[in-house]
Amino acid sequence: GNLLLASKKNVLSFALAPGFVDERRLAELRFTPKSFQEQALEIAISSQEQNFIALFDLAVLSIEAGQFTEAEVLLHDLIDRNYQFNRQYIQSSQPYFYLSRLYVLQNNRSKAIASLKKALQNNPGDPWVLSYLASLTNEQHYKNKLFRYCDAIDAEFFLGRAYLEAGNFEEAVKSFSYVV
Repeated sequence: GNLLLASKKNVLSFALAPGFVDERRLAELRFTPKSFQEQALEIAISSQEQNFIALFDLAVLSIEAGQFTEAEVLLHDLIDRNYQFNRQYIQSSQPYFYLSRLYVLQNNRSKAIASLKKALQNNPGDPWVLSYLASLTNEQHYKNKLFRYCDAIDAEFFLGRAYLEAGNFEEAVKSFSYVV
């Protein structure tokens, strides 16, 4: 019954596991003037460990909170240091993927595509990368690879999310309708 406390605990769980934004966010309900993403980012910054995994999570949270400049600096730093991540298919482990998301949100498709192609070199079967490349380029071979790596429901779900973020709502509806 204490919605404010529940909201705070929810924000804390997101700050500690930013790969799970869709599982953590309570339908964008606000109990404070700051957004869910802004609150989580503040928690992550204040309790920031200075290891590369924490910096990766901070970059992801920065994108979610719309702080693109900070996220880009962090991601480039991680890329320059050649850190390798493994999130066991909970989320993409590719810093280049998150750079591409950032560029998509800034309406810079050419930079997004270039970043995705670099991510694909590191992991040719990353479903997040393949789905975003398919949604941004409309090149069938990316879709074909995605469907070879994933079953149809998972592949359509990945595509739906990618189409949605890229602003291609008609294709997103088709993909999500297949999933439903």
